[in-house]
Amino acid sequence: MFDYFSFEYPWMFALLLPLIGALIWHAFKPVPTLQIPWKSAFHPTSKRHPVARLYKIIPFIFEAVAGILLVVALAGPRTNEGEITQKSRGVDILIAIDLSGSMEAFDAPKNILDDNRVATLIRNENLPNRLKACKEAVQKFIEARPNDRIGIIAFAAAAYAVCPPTADHAWLKLQLDKLSLHTVGEGTGIAAPIAAAVERLKSADAERKVMVLFSDGQNTVANAMTPIQAAELAQTHNITIHTVGIGSKRAFVVVDRGFFGRSIERYTEQFDVELMKSIAKKTNGVYLVADDPEGMTLALNDIDKLETKTQEMPIIVLYDSTVHLFAGLALLAILIAFILRRTVFLRFP
Repeated sequence: MFDYFSFEYPWMFALLLPLIGALIWHAFKPVPTLQIPWKSAFHPTSKRHPVARLYKIIPFIFEAVAGILLVVALAGPRTNEGEITQKSRGVDILIAIDLSGSMEAFDAPKNILDDNRVATLIRNENLPNRLKACKEAVQKFIEARPNDRIGIIAFAAAAYAVCPPTADHAWLKLQLDKLSLHTVGEGTGIAAPIAAAVERLKSADAERKVMVLFSDGQNTVANAMTPIQAAELAQTHNITIHTVGIGSKRAFVVVDRGFFGRSIERYTEQFDVELMKSIAKKTNGVYLVADDPEGMTLALNDIDKLETKTQEMPIIVLYDSTVHLFAGLALLAILIAFILRRTVFLRFP
């Protein structure tokens, strides 16, 4: 109720203090009397006539109510008619995440040079693979931009929209967490996620449209258009593509040897540096390298600094003033009290 009804000038209720004092004085002030030199001609009565009580009480009640209603009117009563939350037209972002098999690889932290120690970290599950590191970095990126609409595209041999750009970040992070390898085929098709992002972003009303492309491999899937042609299409629709190449020269994979168990071996395949640079340059984006789990977070931090965030503007609350209602009721109460004192409860002297 109090969220629906409020007062613009609540300090005006301080006027109730002098009003209460005036009402108390009025209630107990002496009634005007007429001095008579003799009273033997009058018969004493032991009981006061009910009209005498009504004379003092009923008009007084209307006058007291009128005074209270006037104070309420001065306090600016108003009802809440709704709220408008304004947002600046900020950034719509689509993050394309590579789900090809090579994302199972592990990139050794730059501060660990001993291969045996890296192998121990992998066996003890203390080093995330590329996909897990990517998901953790993207989650932090989402949390750092609470007002932006962010979506996810997953790709490998094909591409599919995991989540369109949305402000519901709780649901977005849930979909991010569900991403797993080998769900969209094998191979790496870089043109498909760019085309999918263009389809999603081209009609968006955002002031800026951005795609962040994560990939750790070379384009091995033939599509109707090449990755560069897809980038040119993005450029036509004013979509900026930032590319992040995942991988380092000290990468490792877990190889299943069947009867002989599993071994940890070096992984030598690298992403196409020139292609990633060309896509970013074509769309006025930046090219970054994430060569270990920390590098993944740093790359997204750099992108976060580059892109202006959607700003939540102050909430505009719509009010409907009810001053006229309380003022009208106060005037009516005063008028009733005036009429009663001049008619029904008219008294002499």
